[in-house]
Amino acid sequence: MSSTLTATGAPPKRSRSCCAKDDPTDAEVILELLVRHRDKLKRLEPESADMRALRRLVEWRRDLVQDRTRLTNRITDALKAYFPQVLEWFPDKEAAIFADFLERWPTLQHAQRARRETLEAFFRAGNVRSASSIEKRVKAIGEERPLHTDEAVIGPARLLVEALLPHPSPLLAGPRALRRIPLPHGPAEARRAPAQARGPELLIHLAAHLRA
Repeated sequence: MSSTLTATGAPPKRSRSCCAKDDPTDAEVILELLVRHRDKLKRLEPESADMRALRRLVEWRRDLVQDRTRLTNRITDALKAYFPQVLEWFPDKEAAIFADFLERWPTLQHAQRARRETLEAFFRAGNVRSASSIEKRVKAIGEERPLHTDEAVIGPARLLVEALLPHPSPLLAGPRALRRIPLPHGPAEARRAPAQARGPELLIHLAAHLRA
């Protein structure tokens, strides 16, 4: 077999003009490296079980966030057709209190029929601690007027919101649930983990984030 290494002992560089795959030549180079330069090769260390588990958690978390955003946007678009006021009362559409309110009072008319004490108790139970914020929302509920009364618009939009509302809840809890999963290593240990894995720094930062 003719030598396939250069004078410096390194494999010859492929010509950039050549784009054809040459398996026999590649096999010769690999064999030459194994036979004559085994001491130059570094052992490939596979990802640890910890890092592979973390990679899965990161991928699933990203999927959950994307699903949550897509569903929240669909609910928001549907509400604009018949109940836009609720979007002003709850700036954070991903908060559980937003879905809880719509499940209990799906339209402005339903909310306006609720007693003041009931609304105040609902907001307090939803961790709204500011008395002025509760007062502002309760007052707005009583003073607002329906956008329109066209059932051809309200009916389908409301059905869509009711169909989607049960679904965001587990998706919203998903990223927080992942944070509660005990990782094999904490952030400090993760920073000292071997860096053989692809993108180890990204995984380390996400490990710390998931544990936050």
